[in-house]
Amino acid sequence: MAPAKIQQSPLAEPPAKAPAVMGRPRSPETNARMLRATLEVLAERGFSGLTVNEICTRAGVSRTTFYRRWPDPSDAVAEAITDAFHDVTVRGADHPADYLVQYTLAIEEVYADPLIAPSIGFAVGEMRANPRVADTVQSQVRVRRAEVRRYLEAMPPTPGVTFGLGVDIVLEIVSGMVWSAVVSHARLDHKMLRAVIDRLIA
Repeated sequence: MAPAKIQQSPLAEPPAKAPAVMGRPRSPETNARMLRATLEVLAERGFSGLTVNEICTRAGVSRTTFYRRWPDPSDAVAEAITDAFHDVTVRGADHPADYLVQYTLAIEEVYADPLIAPSIGFAVGEMRANPRVADTVQSQVRVRRAEVRRYLEAMPPTPGVTFGLGVDIVLEIVSGMVWSAVVSHARLDHKMLRAVIDRLIA
């Protein structure tokens, strides 16, 4: 029996391009400082202490510079978290299980940054009360997962791999494994991770 093909999902559609912004080109260095400052303030003070003034003071920029980029601190948080996970998508694996192992370990490395786990924890808490934060963060998660789905769908059929649970469920499970390891101050066991992924995608 031929292995089942991963079903197409609306999440696999490429995200719409943002409209071009006119004016002076933005400095990547300034942007990086502001994103880092956003994570620092959030990790230390939570959303209740996350203010434009504090972000700008730490980044050494003006409020005008901040508002040229984001209308609200929650948007800066979403971009900062997204930027931290920018390089998570792995290239070069030719087997779905190998790809997912590398992807999961890459996520774990992002969490090694001491600002990431507390920032995400505060963001998750805020999402329950603030639909704006929930929409912004979740839209970025969907974009990242769509990239993973497209890569997996581009792989040739692999005997024994069906993704019967669906790619999204598999990604939820492996992401949960990483988070569980983070909060328990442990590291994922590579052999155990591979065994779990093999079962998930069979």
